Amino acid sequence: MNQWVDKNGVRIHGLSSMSENGQQFFKDYVQPAQGKLYILAHSAGGAVTSELVNQEWIRERTEKIALTDSVHMFSGGSDHDEWWRSKAKHWVASAKPLGESMGRSDCTTVSAGHTSHPWTTFSALEEIRQYFF
Repeated sequence: MNQWVDKNGVRIHGLSSMSENGQQFFKDYVQPAQGKLYILAHSAGGAVTSELVNQEWIRERTEKIALTDSVHMFSGGSDHDEWWRSKAKHWVASAKPLGESMGRSDCTTVSAGHTSHPWTTFSALEEIRQYFF
């Protein structure tokens, strides 16, 4: 397990893993805030997001999830899977034109319009903005 520590070698609470970091961030900053959630998650952020939405309050407040070249797993039964399909859209690295269907079934999956993993979010950003709003 990775351990993040401060300059004195003291473990920083909430940073032992990406998942713990995500949980801590949502607890400290997102939960106290008001309003709906629009989540943009790139790469391993998709895995963190798939864990976060196991919490009822996060599912209730989430309007849309945009995933970019994400590593994620939807599990939790058919109701949970259906919730994902209704909320999430995934832009993946591909040589196909931006927005072209990639034919996957876990959620709507389309091309990010770029073949390079690090560039998928930037390449799809305008389409993601339109998806959100």
